[in-house]
Amino acid sequence: MGEIPGSSVSYLTSTEVYREYTLNRKRRGGYVGHHEQILAIDGDYIRILPSSNRTLLFDSGKTASYLRNTIHDCRQSKKAPSHFKLVVNRDRERKVYEYEAKTPQQAQEICQRIMQLKDS
Repeated sequence: MGEIPGSSVSYLTSTEVYREYTLNRKRRGGYVGHHEQILAIDGDYIRILPSSNRTLLFDSGKTASYLRNTIHDCRQSKKAPSHFKLVVNRDRERKVYEYEAKTPQQAQEICQRIMQLKDS
């Protein structure tokens, strides 16, 4: 993060403001396993987008956007370190997204960025 000389305001470069990760979303229920989604951290928003290569027949292709004040929690799994859960408040309920990152380090980076966004 950079500082503006003579100011208490800091700015972020475009790579720090926008991050995009291609992840496998784990689905609950027996017959549907994983499917690929893009999780984008974009300023004050987290966006969940469909992947460009759809593998499921009934993949809806909807985009979900969550403002930082709707983030409830983001935790990396201790048993499977490449897995993490993102919990957001939606209307009057909580929505849980379970993801598998490519590496445990990527899962840790995503959780840290999301929690920093929540706490900012």
